[in-house]
Amino acid sequence: MNEDTQNEIWVKENGLLEKLKLENPDDFKIPKKNQIDLLEHIGILGKEKNLPSGTIKLFPSDFIVEEIQEDGTIIEVTKTVDQNDKEGDTTYAELVKINQSTTDCIREISKILKIKSDQIGYAGMKDTAALTSQLISIRGSKIEEIKKIQHNSFFLKNIRKGKGVVSVGKLKGNRFSILIRTRGLVDEKKMVEKIERIKQHGLINFYGPQRFGSPRYIGHILGREIFKGDVDNLLNLVVSKESDFEYPYFTKIRRKIKNLSNLKDIESEIRHLPYTFQYPLEIINSILKDGYDKSKENFIQTRKDQINLWSKAYASYIANIILSKMEMGEIKEQEKLSLLLSKENNDFELYRSYLKNDDTMFFRKNIQESFRSLYLISNNASIPTRIQPKNINYRIEDCGVYISFELEKGAYATTFLMEIFDIFSEKDTSELNQEIFDTKEKLALESIKEIFSKFEMKKTA
Repeated sequence: MNEDTQNEIWVKENGLLEKLKLENPDDFKIPKKNQIDLLEHIGILGKEKNLPSGTIKLFPSDFIVEEIQEDGTIIEVTKTVDQNDKEGDTTYAELVKINQSTTDCIREISKILKIKSDQIGYAGMKDTAALTSQLISIRGSKIEEIKKIQHNSFFLKNIRKGKGVVSVGKLKGNRFSILIRTRGLVDEKKMVEKIERIKQHGLINFYGPQRFGSPRYIGHILGREIFKGDVDNLLNLVVSKESDFEYPYFTKIRRKIKNLSNLKDIESEIRHLPYTFQYPLEIINSILKDGYDKSKENFIQTRKDQINLWSKAYASYIANIILSKMEMGEIKEQEKLSLLLSKENNDFELYRSYLKNDDTMFFRKNIQESFRSLYLISNNASIPTRIQPKNINYRIEDCGVYISFELEKGAYATTFLMEIFDIFSEKDTSELNQEIFDTKEKLALESIKEIFSKFEMKKTA
């Protein structure tokens, strides 16, 4: 796996799955994936049913995320400017990526430059199945070497020297330019009514499904085991936990390997799917090579970022339930919601009953004992209960709805979109317009045509 990037691995695996789908279509129909089921699974309750159907992220160019810096500057996917180097030991660059997670890009860059991943700073995670841009900082490498970097899933632009570093949370928010593909024209009157209501009252600041790890959406389930300090069960669930939101093809494999005792037999069952079973293969191969105890330590040390995300997913799940009850009027809505993982917050009253029910009340002690070097606690003490999308612009065409808007940091675009469309239910995308569009140009923003020559726009959905 070291020879291929995650995007290359995904492309190869997706090709195999397309062939298997032709042989047995029923293995690739998700039995339980409508929007309400998914939202309730991640703690978002009481949402409206029977919304107009829409598909996001059919192609990466359908979902564009551009970081907004603290001073309001937008890191656009195409814009280049003349750079005047300043004094300093840091190199700043704008990372433009496609179908690749921020952390995977950081790992790739660190491998190319032969530096540690923590020498590369970024302000926040950006969507994987999308076209995104953000500022990063690099320490410990010459600017000349950084300018040489070439990759099929990302590129660096506006590279310059300076002081300081980019750190997590050091951003104002993100601008989104999105195409929601639909089957026919949308009822503009109803859509505008909802947008106007959102402009007036804002939105409850839910954590969206991507927080929980597509396609299984079990990040909070894995996070619960971390809160319990149960490394053994965490690894077991990573390998074999089934999900109602995953293709039956994968469910059958997980069910089969759950009943296998020989690790080599398990490895042989999943080795042809190195993208979907990335972590299970990593765990199993590590056990075969170094033994179980050492493999546990290896996973904890090498996958700190992922373990941290699973932990936050569990905290986000409980937060979603609390926010839902505020929206439904079952508990008093507060201006801000204290975060469970804040190092400044010891007030767990809103969370107490959920932690007690899950046997995770003593999570800080459990995590310290089982995940000793894990940096878990957030610098943010709270999040706003409601968010206010800004600069909303839209355009309706036969293929769907183009929409752009800005959100403050930590807010999810899907939280906005799911109020207007059913974007999470399983759909037959073959019925949709399959043309690749210049989403930003449609919204009277800077064209992304030059991006089409840099990246191959393959389907993500």
